[in-house]
Amino acid sequence: MSVKAMLREYISDLPGDHLFCTRDLLGLCSRQSLDVALSSLVKEEFIERLAQGVFRLKKAENAPVSPLVVAAVKLKAFGKSMFDLPEERCSPVSKRLLSGATESSIVTVGTDGRSSSFRYQGKKIVCLSLGPRKCRLGHGGIGAALRQLWLLGNSEQLSEHFQTALENLQLLTPGNISTFFRFLPDWLFRRLSSVFHQELQPSMHN
Repeated sequence: MSVKAMLREYISDLPGDHLFCTRDLLGLCSRQSLDVALSSLVKEEFIERLAQGVFRLKKAENAPVSPLVVAAVKLKAFGKSMFDLPEERCSPVSKRLLSGATESSIVTVGTDGRSSSFRYQGKKIVCLSLGPRKCRLGHGGIGAALRQLWLLGNSEQLSEHFQTALENLQLLTPGNISTFFRFLPDWLFRRLSSVFHQELQPSMHN
């Protein structure tokens, strides 16, 4: 069986609107043969290339895919996670990553991997590397809310956004917020201590 025929069979067995990456198929054949076969399948309109290295079976009923979904799939293929960023900190991010892009054409996410970028649907998707402590806060709930506050920073320029994010954190009734203390920077710990004084004990913060 040829590499292309093998890929046709493999891809046809994938669930409905499943997205897959070149890296997901590396165990099937050599990289060179894989690239040639995938390029041929795209030309034959058997699959469609959503972004560099990201594909899906081409069907008329396929729904549009969010840039965030494509970013998550690409990062997962490299063993990395994706984290949401507050809009107010999405730009400017890095002069190198954002060169030639306007603010409206940028989608920015955080990652525990290296900073990188790719194009999708006319937009520049920027995957911004976050520090280990920011990533250790996790993906949802209190951890994600604390990371948003951290990323907004301690500047007067974003104080209104910071206050809104703080109010959203309070709505989560963070009874177990103390489990995140060791990851927070001192300036954020001090600002939170006046709000959550019962939960925050300075002796627990390193």
